Amino acid sequence: MPILHIKHMQVLKALIRQLQFTGICLAGLLLLSACSDEEKSIAEEPFQQQFSEYNADSWKNRIPDTCTRFFDGCNQCRRAAGSMDAACTRKACEQYMEPTCLDDEMKPAASAVSMMPQKIDYLCDGNNQFSIYYGTYISGDQRIKLTADDVVFSDRQTLTADKLTRKALGSGEFFSNGKIAFLSQGDEAQITLENELLYTACKIQKPEE
Repeated sequence: MPILHIKHMQVLKALIRQLQFTGICLAGLLLLSACSDEEKSIAEEPFQQQFSEYNADSWKNRIPDTCTRFFDGCNQCRRAAGSMDAACTRKACEQYMEPTCLDDEMKPAASAVSMMPQKIDYLCDGNNQFSIYYGTYISGDQRIKLTADDVVFSDRQTLTADKLTRKALGSGEFFSNGKIAFLSQGDEAQITLENELLYTACKIQKPEE
């Protein structure tokens, strides 16, 4: 056999072996790439599913009717109990998380505030005024410590003061001594005397700066 032909055969075999090796390497790289993409997809899937099922209206089906403060998945909201209309912050979100009622989270904070000395003044219809004391009632030299479940109602018209005790209420605050009752929701409040409205449309007076 001619020497030139033998050399051609040897070169051809070497090329075939090189192509086979290259093909194996390429197949391996493709397999690794496919595995990497699959692992990434598996890792991202739970994260995507965590948010994809919620939207701006999901809270309407997930938040209890009695809840007045809630997280709608993007913004913090407030509403009257049972209402389908809510006032919310205006943050824009591409994806919504699970809506959550915040009423239970607010209660410990309210109790903590109640233990601190605090006086809130209200102005009502007819220019009637009263104050609610939390933590400590102060009148001249008199100081009375109050528990987290007690307040003192100070009537500016009659110049009298009565201690009221917290009662269960779905939303807002409700204090009573069986005769006088103080009911508040947000910045608004009212006073009843023996179940009859005494002071209505009362709003918190903000201190002058």
